[in-house]
Amino acid sequence: MKGKGIIIKLDFSSEQTVGEITKFVGLMQARYMVYIIDSLNLDANPRSSKTGAVTRDIQESIVKYPEIFPFMTKGILLAASDYEKLDRGRIHILPDDNRIEGILDGGHNTLAIGLHIMNSALEYAGAGTVRGQKTWDEFKTLWAANRDVVDEYIAKMDDDDRSLSFYVPIELLVPRDPENTACVEQFKGQLMDICEARNNNVQLKGSDKSNQLGYFEYLKSCIEEVNHQLAG
Repeated sequence: MKGKGIIIKLDFSSEQTVGEITKFVGLMQARYMVYIIDSLNLDANPRSSKTGAVTRDIQESIVKYPEIFPFMTKGILLAASDYEKLDRGRIHILPDDNRIEGILDGGHNTLAIGLHIMNSALEYAGAGTVRGQKTWDEFKTLWAANRDVVDEYIAKMDDDDRSLSFYVPIELLVPRDPENTACVEQFKGQLMDICEARNNNVQLKGSDKSNQLGYFEYLKSCIEEVNHQLAG
């Protein structure tokens, strides 16, 4: 495995393999979502996540019903083309192409949980909580600015603090054999169809799908070359 990647920790996990895709299913304590938020964005998710009624409802469910929250949400769908199983329910993942890997579905869940974590930390530090509508990019800027506060809060949490102990349902898609180039390429080719199906209330146009897969990159380079020659 190349690079640092991300280590995720799943409890009550199971593993399923069909064709060239393996799926890990499990529950992750919210405190471990910090590393997913640090490292991943929503480039592979066609939904434009921003705060609003959906994220408010999710945050309300976290506060009111933390014990049954994992049964109230479909959670987060992740994908990575390189991975390694570790001990104690941990999996080391390394997404390769952020256009089709990373967070495929569950952008609003990720945003709502991230805001809950950050606001819990800010309240603990005696600072004001985040207010007003925020896009994912605006949230990530605030997250980076308050990351030390989040670390300090998690380090000082005691056994009675249950604010980040609720579970989040996680599905992780990986290639059946990450060492097999053909398997990995087939896996990558199927991710866009999976993402489109899982986000079926935001249908992707054929052109959007092709662009996300990178099919237009060669055409763009040709047009840029022609324009350069005309300008010269």
